[in-house]
Amino acid sequence: MGVRDRRVLHAIELVPRPCFVPIEGRSRSWNNAPVPIGEGQTISQPYTVAAMVELAAIAEGANVLEVGAGSGYAAAVMAVLAGPRGVVTAVEIRRALSERARENLDAARAVVDESQQIPGGWNGAAAQIVVVHGDGKEGYAGAAPFDAIICSAQARSVPPRLFEQLGDRGVLVAPVYGGGTATMTTFRRAGDSFLETHHGLYSFVPLV
Repeated sequence: MGVRDRRVLHAIELVPRPCFVPIEGRSRSWNNAPVPIGEGQTISQPYTVAAMVELAAIAEGANVLEVGAGSGYAAAVMAVLAGPRGVVTAVEIRRALSERARENLDAARAVVDESQQIPGGWNGAAAQIVVVHGDGKEGYAGAAPFDAIICSAQARSVPPRLFEQLGDRGVLVAPVYGGGTATMTTFRRAGDSFLETHHGLYSFVPLV
């Protein structure tokens, strides 16, 4: 579907997506469609997660922020890309979802990687993941600056705090709502300037 970064495809392959989907929806875990996770939210389709993290260009050792932790799945994929020297901070405004994301990540870490026969094979090469209950529109200043920021919900404009917390040459990826659908948009920082590019139409839950 156009995702060509082999590191991203490998991360998608490694992370056990069913661990992040409620039991009643697990038969649809790998369908290329959103799946409800409760609280009126969804886990994005695998393609959308892969496309966003590819745009974010997450390097080994990166410090990453996700706005809208949801199920915790995208944070896990980003953690594989950031590697053991990296950190992924995922902020979720709904307390129940933030707690569930932590539970899902714990469950995913316990999955045996059949190729390596060790517990949590994906997690052994992944960054530390910190799930925070809070307002993602405010970012997370305590861990800034970030090399990459991914906003997993759509808004009419990107919250200013996120631009402030993006490091120099960092990339912010966000679906910007324009009526009906959202345009996947990247902002690459160069000093006080941001290079904005657009990457097609998507549909997301609103950023609250």
